[in-house]
Amino acid sequence: MMEDLEHRLISFVCKELQLTTTDSVGLDTRLFSSQLMDSIGLVGLMSYILDELQVRLAPEDMTVENIDTVRSLAAFIRERAQNQS
Repeated sequence: MMEDLEHRLISFVCKELQLTTTDSVGLDTRLFSSQLMDSIGLVGLMSYILDELQVRLAPEDMTVENIDTVRSLAAFIRERAQNQS
């Protein structure tokens, strides 16, 4: 489930943003503070994390520090997954 988490997250973000290539989003691309993604994107991201990764995130967990980049989001998801096991 978590072996290629960063790649899966980048693919999801690119699909959400209707980008034709995953080269447009990197591990440290700022997703929310740059306004690349908005609140609708956040809802889709939370659904993806729950449905595809089976990790439940509470709305209060969705802070810029936790979710602004793919790198920070992946680290946060891994931490949450360990706590839910």
